[in-house]
Amino acid sequence: MTAEQLRPGARIATVHEAGHAVVAVHLGVPVERVQLSSYWIDPFSIFNQSDLSGGGVSYLPSENGQLTEHAIISAASRVAVDTLIRPGAHPETAYSDDEDCLKEISNELGVTDFQDWRSGILERAREIVSIGFIRAAILRIADELQAAPLEDGLIGEHVREVLRDAATRGNA
Repeated sequence: MTAEQLRPGARIATVHEAGHAVVAVHLGVPVERVQLSSYWIDPFSIFNQSDLSGGGVSYLPSENGQLTEHAIISAASRVAVDTLIRPGAHPETAYSDDEDCLKEISNELGVTDFQDWRSGILERAREIVSIGFIRAAILRIADELQAAPLEDGLIGEHVREVLRDAATRGNA
C-alpha cells in the first residue's frame, strides 16, 4: 500500500522529506535513502503522536562536517511545506527534530544569537527552494515517495537523478 491509501494527508509528509532530500543533494550532501516513518505504515501508530515527523533521510558519510549545509537541509522541510503546500500545513511538533538539529548545529558552531542565525538559515533554504528546478524536483520526489512501497522509500541515487533531470530541463 502507499502512504496516501493508508493515511490521507501523507502528501505533507512526502513534501517535508523530499525537501530535506533534494536540498541535501543540491548542497552536495550525499543521501542514502528517503522514506516515510512508521506512522504512515502502521495504521495503529496514530495513537503514538511522538512520531509526526513524517519519515527521514539517511545520509552517507561525507569528508567534512558540512554543518551549515545540514542546518539548511533541516530548515528545508519547513520551507518546502510552507512554499509548496501552504504555510502552517504541518503542525509545529512535526518540526521538533529539525529544530533540535538546528539548535545542536548552532551550539557546535558557537552561535551566540540563535534566532538571528536561524532566520539566516531559513532565508538560505527559501532561496534554494525558490529555484524552479529545485521546486520541480521536490514535487517529483514527493509524488514518487507517496507512491513508493512504504518499507523501501527512494534511494539517494534516484534523488540525484531526479534533480539532475529537473536541472537539465530547466524547470522554472
